[in-house]
Amino acid sequence: MSIRPTPHRPRFRPDLSPGLTAREAFVIIGRGLLADIRFHEPDVRADRHPEYLHQLRVAVRRQRSCCGHFKRALDAEALRRHREGFARLGGVTGPLRDLDVDLEVRPSYLALLPEDLRPGLEPRFQRLSLARQRELARVRRVLDAPWYRWLLHDWEQYLASPAPGPEAEVPVLALIRRRLGELHRRVLAHGAEITRGSPDASLHRLRIRCKKLRYLLEFATTLFAKERVPTVVGHLKGLQDNLGEYNDLCVQQAGWRGASAEIDAPEEAMAVDALLELLAARQEAVKGEFNDTFEAFAAPEVTEQMAQLTRT
Repeated sequence: MSIRPTPHRPRFRPDLSPGLTAREAFVIIGRGLLADIRFHEPDVRADRHPEYLHQLRVAVRRQRSCCGHFKRALDAEALRRHREGFARLGGVTGPLRDLDVDLEVRPSYLALLPEDLRPGLEPRFQRLSLARQRELARVRRVLDAPWYRWLLHDWEQYLASPAPGPEAEVPVLALIRRRLGELHRRVLAHGAEITRGSPDASLHRLRIRCKKLRYLLEFATTLFAKERVPTVVGHLKGLQDNLGEYNDLCVQQAGWRGASAEIDAPEEAMAVDALLELLAARQEAVKGEFNDTFEAFAAPEVTEQMAQLTRT
């Protein structure tokens, strides 16, 4: 894992044109994302760098998101089977990614604590390193498993001639404009309901909605004027960064609390307690920053830019 990543595959941007049907556009996106998964798989096996697993998982999430956006353009039953397969792939690779994140934060977490407390965190990081080796072995077995090989092969075969749904012949531009409008309205309505007292789950759901909106914007880049989509994505990214940091802090605190049963030394307990206190304080600060980041995304000029994308 010490080898730095080589320049990774450029982020997939499907070359869509307004004359395509929804079904035709779905096939282009699906094939491109399948190529992304296959591209990153050898480097995941070789454990070259955590970034490769991350990129593979992003391609899987985009694949699932694409299936959701275009679900009425395809036969529902056939699409459901494949969506479930990609959901399974996302699930079984998740623990290794979580461990990668746990270990990547080691330098910053050590820096948070006074020097005399830092050695108390090392036993936890050592246990995480061992757990990562076990999880890497499991992911390698997954990549060799018949169900995974079947999933990619069957998906490729499916994309050769997917059974049409009721909106198969709808122009892709019309479908994407409609979906962008729906998702944008949901993000604005959900975000407006968030307060300092909102549960973590509410912010998590908003984060997922923001991801779906961003993926669709990125799929649609070539359908609109070149400057419009990057401008909107830039504003959306600020909101996603806030929600992403908040979610990471929730996950990290849960992990450190859950490890308390493994603590058998007073110095480790003191270090973990001190770290948890600092993480909780940062979490509250990030939640306090939410209103400003959301208001920046909900600003009239951003809403107008989105309206230009969704206007028929």
